[in-house]
Amino acid sequence: GDNLDYGSATSGPEGDNQTWSLEDIYITIGIGRAQWLYWLILGTITYFEAAEMVVISTILPILRCEWDLDVPWETAIGACALLFSAIGAAIASILSDKYGRKRIL
Repeated sequence: GDNLDYGSATSGPEGDNQTWSLEDIYITIGIGRAQWLYWLILGTITYFEAAEMVVISTILPILRCEWDLDVPWETAIGACALLFSAIGAAIASILSDKYGRKRIL
């Protein structure tokens, strides 16, 4: 059998001390169900992060007109949206470390 060290990032495909590339990893272990699920979850998270930016950039001009906002207030609203998103991500990571990622998702 192959004597590949999957636990070491510096042990290359031929057993020498080369760095693994993503292509080398996929060639060695293949693309299975776990990898497709990983890419699906990652793509979904990326989509929602981008959607949040679209909503913020769409809502801010409307709020500027409706509430007669100055630039500092408009900036503060955008910054708060991003700040609370970061706080939510930090809380979710703490909960997922404590209770498990599958239960939190």
